[in-house]
Amino acid sequence: MISLLVNATNAFKQNGYGNQMTRARNRKVTIADIARLAGVSQPTVSRVMNESPLVKKETRERVLEVARKHNYQINANARNLRLRRTMTVAVVWASGPESGQRLSDPFFFDLLGNIADALGEHGYDLLLSTALQDNVRRSEAFLESRKADGLIVIGQGTDDRPLRSLAAAGAPIVAWGAVAPDQPYCTVGGDNAQGGYLATAHLIERGARRLIFLGDISHPEIAMRYRGFKTAIGEQAAEEAAKPAYAHFDTQSGLVSTKEALQHNPEIDGIVASSDAVAMGALAAAAEMGIAVPEQLVVTGYDDISSSAYFKPPLTTIRQDTVLGGKLLAERIIDILAGARPDSATIPIELVVRASSKA
Repeated sequence: MISLLVNATNAFKQNGYGNQMTRARNRKVTIADIARLAGVSQPTVSRVMNESPLVKKETRERVLEVARKHNYQINANARNLRLRRTMTVAVVWASGPESGQRLSDPFFFDLLGNIADALGEHGYDLLLSTALQDNVRRSEAFLESRKADGLIVIGQGTDDRPLRSLAAAGAPIVAWGAVAPDQPYCTVGGDNAQGGYLATAHLIERGARRLIFLGDISHPEIAMRYRGFKTAIGEQAAEEAAKPAYAHFDTQSGLVSTKEALQHNPEIDGIVASSDAVAMGALAAAAEMGIAVPEQLVVTGYDDISSSAYFKPPLTTIRQDTVLGGKLLAERIIDILAGARPDSATIPIELVVRASSKA
């Protein structure tokens, strides 16, 4: 019996069947195999593996199912080298220190975390970069050096010409900021004009008649919030309300500007602040001056940072969805890197009423 088995095995080897089975077992599935089995072209399989948004959902699922069934795995390092990809997106802080706006601001820190989470879901790393607002060539060199595949720019500063120049040069960029119809670059941002309107209309409903807007309208987002402010109080009243009281993005500036405004015009009974930090400065100023909030003065902020609900008094504000914002920013830059041209997106906002405007 043993000799029969040995003879049969030898014959099997001599006929080459054993080698064929070994080769078949050891042979790696190729992209051509996946294309043939899924009934699509090789370029389509390549697009699916590179996570291109240009492939239909049904096709993507069919290709991925075939790949899973046959244990097909792509060499990510080889793919990235071939495509000259780093699988990294740089988040660039575009506002300079002169604005009083810092990346440590709770709103932007929260947005940054949500961008990182969304990029991670797509297999991308995040690289935090310094401000490149005033140096277009430095931004271009940053991309050309392959430190990152694309840029997410937080803030447009007071002048978005650098962003326009980068877009004209074909740089893959997405910005968080004010969405305008003439922008040549993709932007994601809240509905700032509606936010300014809702905050102001709310204070008017609470009985405020002498309102001021507190902020720096040289920034596009703040200018839109001021536009909503003027719409809510009416154009004639807006002229009577005069120019907005200037304030940087920080609490100290809000405190100083509020004191100056109230000393100049003690009849002010409502403040629409451009940010929560500025609004907190306004509340601190009122406390120092012995002005009761909300009995004598009602105040609204903007952004709904985590500390707004715990300030004294808790702050009425406009909430922006940073989770959705981070998700859309990440998806937009990945779409651009895949060759698409996504539209800008405006995120809905929400009025959150707390004790600074409600007795």
